[in-house]
Amino acid sequence: MRLLLFLFFYSFLYGQTTPYAFYLNKVSGMPSDMVFDVFQDNRGFMWYATGKGICRFDGSQIKTYISADFPIKSVSNINQDFKGRIWFQDFNGTIFYIENGITKLFPHYKANGFLKFGFINNHLFIAGKEGIKIFRISDFKLIKTISLDMKSVIQSIASNDKFYLIGSQVYTITLSGTVEKVSLPDNFTAKIPAPIPISSKEGIILFSKFNDNYIEIGKKGYKVSQLPFNTTFTQNANIIGDDFWICSTKGIYRYNTKTKEYNLYYPSVNISFIIKTKSGKFWISTINNGMLYVDNWSSDFINTPSTPARLVKSGKDIYFTSNREEIYRLDKNQQPIQIYKGNSDHLITPLLVDSLNKKLLFTSSKFIIKSEKSQLESIFAVKHIVQLDAKYYVVSASTWNGIIYTDPNKKSEWDSVFEPLKHSENGGIHFITIIENENGKDCSANRKEKSLYFITNYGLKKFQNSVVKEITSKEVKNFTQLSNINNQLFLLSEDEKIYTLNDETIKLVEFPYYFSNSKIQRIKTNGNTIFIYKDQAIYNYSPSLKTVHKAINIPKELEVNDITAMGSYVYYATNKGIIKTPKLQNSLLSLVELHIDNILVNGENSVNTDLTDLKFNQNNIEINFSIISESPNNFYTISARIDKNPWEQISNTSRTLRFSSLSFGEHIIQLKIENGTQKIIKEFKLYIDPPIWLKWWFITLVVLVAFALGYFYFRKILKQNDEKNQKKLEQANLEKLLNQSKLKSLKSQMNPHFFFNALNTLQSYILSNDKKEAVSYLSKFSKLTRSILEMSDKDDVSVGEEIQTLTNYLELEKARFNGDFHYSIEVDEKLNPMDIFIPSLLLQPFVENAIKHGLLHKKTDKNLIIKFDDENEYLKISIDDDGIGRKKSAELNSIKNKDHKSFATQSLAERIDILNKNLNPKIRLEYTDKEPDLGTTVTLYLPKES
Repeated sequence: MRLLLFLFFYSFLYGQTTPYAFYLNKVSGMPSDMVFDVFQDNRGFMWYATGKGICRFDGSQIKTYISADFPIKSVSNINQDFKGRIWFQDFNGTIFYIENGITKLFPHYKANGFLKFGFINNHLFIAGKEGIKIFRISDFKLIKTISLDMKSVIQSIASNDKFYLIGSQVYTITLSGTVEKVSLPDNFTAKIPAPIPISSKEGIILFSKFNDNYIEIGKKGYKVSQLPFNTTFTQNANIIGDDFWICSTKGIYRYNTKTKEYNLYYPSVNISFIIKTKSGKFWISTINNGMLYVDNWSSDFINTPSTPARLVKSGKDIYFTSNREEIYRLDKNQQPIQIYKGNSDHLITPLLVDSLNKKLLFTSSKFIIKSEKSQLESIFAVKHIVQLDAKYYVVSASTWNGIIYTDPNKKSEWDSVFEPLKHSENGGIHFITIIENENGKDCSANRKEKSLYFITNYGLKKFQNSVVKEITSKEVKNFTQLSNINNQLFLLSEDEKIYTLNDETIKLVEFPYYFSNSKIQRIKTNGNTIFIYKDQAIYNYSPSLKTVHKAINIPKELEVNDITAMGSYVYYATNKGIIKTPKLQNSLLSLVELHIDNILVNGENSVNTDLTDLKFNQNNIEINFSIISESPNNFYTISARIDKNPWEQISNTSRTLRFSSLSFGEHIIQLKIENGTQKIIKEFKLYIDPPIWLKWWFITLVVLVAFALGYFYFRKILKQNDEKNQKKLEQANLEKLLNQSKLKSLKSQMNPHFFFNALNTLQSYILSNDKKEAVSYLSKFSKLTRSILEMSDKDDVSVGEEIQTLTNYLELEKARFNGDFHYSIEVDEKLNPMDIFIPSLLLQPFVENAIKHGLLHKKTDKNLIIKFDDENEYLKISIDDDGIGRKKSAELNSIKNKDHKSFATQSLAERIDILNKNLNPKIRLEYTDKEPDLGTTVTLYLPKES
């Protein structure tokens, strides 16, 4: 409100036009009316840096970004990086950025004063107390630090591929870290005191806060110039096309660098910055009046001494009435000239300018007909007046509706129509009564068919051929306004819809699909079009073309009282003054964009989740979206539906779709935005998997299992005894086989050859009178025999016991060789030999085969290695010899005994097969032949749980 009053005062005082602007301020939801910077991001959102933090505007809603972790007050210097994050800083120099809707503090830099940061090739340049820091934006890594003397630096700016420091000298810094001093005149600081840098195509331009000088700095050097005006105090500047826009404490100057012409706008407003949007409109930030949106610089805001109420066009003149019983005419300079002033300060409405008789007909506290020579008065409240011709006027008034005239001697084609009616005269005004004792609201005439129409508190009435007829409709009972275009009548109903009257039939007007015929507050006919009043906007409807265009946006604090048009301009009488705008035939609304911000499944962000593969309990879906429009105050239709159900309209301010407890199966969610002729539909397909107990295969399986259980239950009862007996028999056979295999193993280990060899060795010790060796050998032989006999009674023995038995056996065998037999037994550190058990009498036959068939025939040193290793679920036992190998041993055996077959090998294979019947995993046996004639490795894999 203060802004508008200032605008009116200054425009009146200096005789300057002030373009009409749409205002955003604290009343609209801004956090503060103090705005330092404005920025449009790459998605189309508008960002405002205010005295209470930063906010975002999408054309309809304002969203303020705050932080609970650190205070944010006055901010400026809004920018955007390549990741889409918004950056800004406070006037202490502290840098912030917004990522995923969260305001964050840039942690890698401690501010020490307000020097603007800048972006160059996805790198962040920051001017600090001791120099320049360059960060990589992708990961905030410090790339380079440049030490400089910063004492005199008072400004910094990024432009093109360089970062500029401005002080007593001007320096440029490149991404590679090169620092260059810019050549400038010696008296640079005197010519440009308190410089304000802005980016240009060639480099930068420095304007001064205090004078009209400026200096252009580019690749070819510098150029000092002078503005043709003095701004008193310059706040900021911008280059838009061929124009310099100089923002000052007393308005904004537009200076064309080619024509050298300039204009001053908003001389009462302290302006901080201006930008041009992608669609060619302008946003202006102010220090104490919020934001201004300028659609057209050719528009004008005309100051009026009092509030204008009614606008009337007559010939080439515009007339308006006021709320102080005044009538004005706008002169050629659009300045109001008072032509009537009453004494009651009453609101004048309606007003009819009779150019044929040079009279004014209007109502204030009385009804008045005024000419240059006379003034007629009557005490009755006229609501609407329509001039039929030079003689007659149609009038709707409280308790009376009819015709008035002042000169009975004049002739009219309507004389025969009104002659049969009741005539009267009062104070020089003649009255012809058509409808009595009904409160008139509006009236109109159809000159072609010589009929009149009146809207009263009793409905719509038609007068024709001396008869008054009521026109009724089942759809609507009462009307509030009546408008006439080329003898076609349009009516506004009490339920805020527009109807048309054709052949006494009332029909609802069918507007284009993108415009709703509802919530219409007023209508006003102008030529071949109708102005339609709706909340915060006025539209222009052409019945012949069936098109609707937005005429003007109206801020919340502005109220439009009347509209008229003349030439190529439209005039709006508002509670603050008169707005004059060009007739623009734009689309109904400026184009909007629909962005999906994120999709939440059960409250968790699922942007990267495949919505066609949801679990049965992931059935709460939330879709958050943004609608972006550069033009403010847009109201569009937002609808949603699921699974081809009817569209349901949601609030114009809503930006969230929620679907709770969705059933399992396939769903299609659709979001629709209708904006004039523009229609945007986003579709989301999702599939929620049914719970396992409702899947067809599970139900089928349950049925089959039920039948199978019944069937097998009876079979089980019949065969139960047979199965028990069979199991007992199989168990007995298995035990028998195991015992047989153990006997075979025992036999293989206690075979006559071994005992014969052992006794021969013992005899040789005795004959050689080596008593010590004989006693030792006999002791080992007895321990081995005892351990084998003890093991024969056990199913399993520990690895430790098995190692002891093998050691006794190998020591006995070692005595047979002439010191060239060596063996070792190795155990994995992870194994505890006493905690792991293996089948008894299992390993010694493999060791014996290695000695007997592999090592015995070898002439050089003989080596045997036995290893116990941990192989996860298995115990790996390897018996490795470097003998003659299985192939050569087989050749020797075939010479000695063609039918030879290892008894021990066969019995072990049988035993392993029997053991594997009760094991899972099973015992595995592997033979590995090393290089020809270099030995054999036998590997056993025994399950640890065996």
